[in-house]
Amino acid sequence: MKKLLAIAVLFSALTANAQEEKKDEPKEGWKRSGNISFLFNQSAFNNWLAGGTNNISGTLGLNYDFNYTKGDWTWDNKLIASYGLTKLKGEEMKKTDDRLELNSLVGKKAGGNWYYSAFFNFKTQMSSTDVNGVQTSHFFSPAYFQFGPGMLWKKHDNLKVNIAPATSKLIVMHGHLTEMGDAFGVAQGETTRYELGAALKRLLQVRCNEKRFGRKYFKPL
Repeated sequence: MKKLLAIAVLFSALTANAQEEKKDEPKEGWKRSGNISFLFNQSAFNNWLAGGTNNISGTLGLNYDFNYTKGDWTWDNKLIASYGLTKLKGEEMKKTDDRLELNSLVGKKAGGNWYYSAFFNFKTQMSSTDVNGVQTSHFFSPAYFQFGPGMLWKKHDNLKVNIAPATSKLIVMHGHLTEMGDAFGVAQGETTRYELGAALKRLLQVRCNEKRFGRKYFKPL
């Protein structure tokens, strides 16, 4: 068995902080930070007994935070975008990742670490998806919206929990995607679907945003 050639290059080029943290950073006003990452991978298999398929793939990602504090008010925003493609030898290029998401959370101090809050979430994809030559989705189809009032417990920017007991969820899409049947929870012939439920979101960030853990739950009533 000849030597397996596998080339995997992982790099986070173009990484940049929109604003470097400073010791004398003001407690009020805008705080901005973020990064751009690019993941590239190439694999080649030559005369290997077990077999394999030459492939190449890449993923570009953006994660950007812009938060505002003024008096008793706090407003946290996060923009997330990622797009990935892969190409197998002898096959057409395929999409492996496609995400565009905006999270916004505003709060007014109620006492201690608690705030009266309202949150908004928007999520969609950036390009179309085809299955057997049939377009099953594209930009803004589907698009998901969630919004609702609640209570926010916030220790600091990197540790917070938002509880929204009355959350509205709206799914929007183009009518041609539901012509033949239900799609993404939207009934045949319809372009929207509305749900009412509860949402819990926890965010823990450590090591200057290098690691992120999140949990989100939505249950229709």
